[in-house]
Amino acid sequence: RGGEDAPDCNVYVGGLAPHVDDGVLRQMFGQFGDISNCNVIRDKMSGQSKCFGFVVFMAPHFAQAAIQHMNNQFIDGKTLQVRLKNQER
Repeated sequence: RGGEDAPDCNVYVGGLAPHVDDGVLRQMFGQFGDISNCNVIRDKMSGQSKCFGFVVFMAPHFAQAAIQHMNNQFIDGKTLQVRLKNQER
């Protein structure tokens, strides 16, 4: 079972370029499987991106494919850190 409650489906994405929004994040990761939710975390006061976000996939194998293909990828001048949300750094 996927979704918000499934820790093996919730992927942390760090190192995002400042212009990346929820839609761009969904485009970047949608190729790996069905997404139930994705969001870029923003500063509450300024609205500026904090350059990280979360992608919640519908199934664990989608999350694993995204991690395998996207971790350490160099995109827009930044290196992505992609891992399960609750995984140790």
